[in-house]
Amino acid sequence: MSISIVPIPTLAPQTRPPQPVRAGLVAAIAHILGRGQPTYFAREGLCRSGVRAALVMRGFRWVNADTYAASVVAQALRSIGARRPTWDEGQPEWTQDGVIRAPRETCFRCRTPLPEGHWRFCSDGCAKATRVAQFREMQRDAYNASMRAFRAAWAAKQVEQECHGCGAMFRPRKPGQRYCRQQCKSLITC
Repeated sequence: MSISIVPIPTLAPQTRPPQPVRAGLVAAIAHILGRGQPTYFAREGLCRSGVRAALVMRGFRWVNADTYAASVVAQALRSIGARRPTWDEGQPEWTQDGVIRAPRETCFRCRTPLPEGHWRFCSDGCAKATRVAQFREMQRDAYNASMRAFRAAWAAKQVEQECHGCGAMFRPRKPGQRYCRQQCKSLITC
């Protein structure tokens, strides 16, 4: 009895996408990072992971995809003029040199006067409610930024196609997209 081994076809490991794809991807990532709050660096990791995931799904090795994603995000940050803060500026108690912060007199959440010994919240309930709200907002923002980066990386690799509404050439931003913009779609469906 003999066993025959059939080779499994694999994708050839790629090292980098073409240069025109990179320019569009850097612009899309710069747009996402430019809307980050409180700083441009708030969505840096999310964009890097979104681009990396899109590249890995296209057949790139993880190491190559990570290196490429890091360079794209770094170039996008440079293009929007982001400057990393110094260590002192990154501390929560940092203010400009020579400026003393005014003490808080009301609760951060409900704006009632602070009881003696409290410096930010009037009660544990206000503190917990604020943390929960901030966590939910952070999760929502993280998901949205990661998905926008993933979609930008996906869209940058798509072939141009003709709009079914106006006939213009465009790159789809999501699978199955047939119209270049919402106005073309609404003209056809009316």
